[in-house]
Amino acid sequence: MRFSLLAAGAAAVVAIPIALAAAGPQLSQDQFVDAVRCVAFEDVSGADQGLGAAKWRLNVEAARQPEAAVAAARAEVRAIATGEVAGPAQMCEAS
Repeated sequence: MRFSLLAAGAAAVVAIPIALAAAGPQLSQDQFVDAVRCVAFEDVSGADQGLGAAKWRLNVEAARQPEAAVAAARAEVRAIATGEVAGPAQMCEAS
């Protein structure tokens, strides 16, 4: 009985920080918006660069980000898609 309590306690000590890290944002708000901006520029460029996985990861990350960061990223994507913002390809390639 004691062994099972110790094992459960040890599992909780290990699992809780891992679960909290997985549930929280992996990128800062600025990093998230920058990543969305770069993927949007690549998407608009028309080259089929296999952006599906990057878009999927950013959509998962969007669920973890605050609403303000998601709104800023969506505004960036709209501005890029409509041509309001010229693409700084060099900046995205560097990062």
